[in-house]
Amino acid sequence: MYLIMPGQYPPEKVSVLKNEISKLAGVESASYTWYPMTSVYFKDWYDVEMDGKMTKVLLNEMFVDHDFLRTMNIKLKGGRNFDINNPTDARTAFIVNETAAQEFGWKDPIGKRIKLRGADEKGVTWEGTVVGVVKDFNTQSLHNKIEPVVLRLPYDSWPGPWLNMRVNGLLSDRLPVILSTYEKLMPGFIADYGIVNESYDNNYRPEAKALAALQFGTAIIIFISAIGVFSISVYMSVKRMKEFGIRKVLGATIRQIAELHTGYFLRIAILANIIALPVSYWLMKEWLTGFAYKTELNGLMFFEVAAILFLLVIISSGFSAWKAGTMNPVEVIKIQ
Repeated sequence: MYLIMPGQYPPEKVSVLKNEISKLAGVESASYTWYPMTSVYFKDWYDVEMDGKMTKVLLNEMFVDHDFLRTMNIKLKGGRNFDINNPTDARTAFIVNETAAQEFGWKDPIGKRIKLRGADEKGVTWEGTVVGVVKDFNTQSLHNKIEPVVLRLPYDSWPGPWLNMRVNGLLSDRLPVILSTYEKLMPGFIADYGIVNESYDNNYRPEAKALAALQFGTAIIIFISAIGVFSISVYMSVKRMKEFGIRKVLGATIRQIAELHTGYFLRIAILANIIALPVSYWLMKEWLTGFAYKTELNGLMFFEVAAILFLLVIISSGFSAWKAGTMNPVEVIKIQ
């Protein structure tokens, strides 16, 4: 979860609030950031070492503190984390993600030079080396491809307005204690909080709405189709009753008559699958192109759909098929 800090919260409360919340039962770790975990980063121009020379690149940057990787459970692939006992890390230490290392052609990223273009109002520059590489992580929806990211410590002692917490156990049990701690240390400020999972879920609201509508529509269509198959099956069994009676007199079994009756509808279902499944595959393939990260389609799921369809057809036409097979031929073969 995260707490959204007020715009001008007391600087002396920055470390105190984080430390006190970190001590609470169920709070594994806490970390300040300048941006929410599920947002677009700020972009800035950097000079990075590529092929022995400094090259200008536009990088996504995240301002974090020393506990960010532990709080967000982001794994180091190489190098080290920021050193809380080394004050020079604030201006000379940078951590990049795997994508950045790959795009810059760094086989060994540790020690590569990196510099923020320009300087602050005092003429101070941020120039140093890469001290660590983290595994790629998503902060946006899966529609977007992971881009090169550089992690940095904040410019100054102000750590940012987002206090992130990794909470173990039921959040409903931990939340009242966290909020009461906040209100105790920050009198006069209202605690504004959110859940990271819910923020991620918000990226997929259009898909969730489409899924709900599709599920409802599919249920209605399946119900109407099953009733339709049942009705037509009953109608056709009545129309063909004399034919079934003659077949039975000539030695046809109940199973053979039932298979003959149900087979008609199964042939229609096979034809429907031949038309519908390729169209469905194409539509799903087109929809998935909107995601940078997606599952791969396989034939098994389409086989399952066809199997379910055949089962519904058999169930829907089964009653009239059974009735046609068990009828008494003497009652249906009459001279009008």
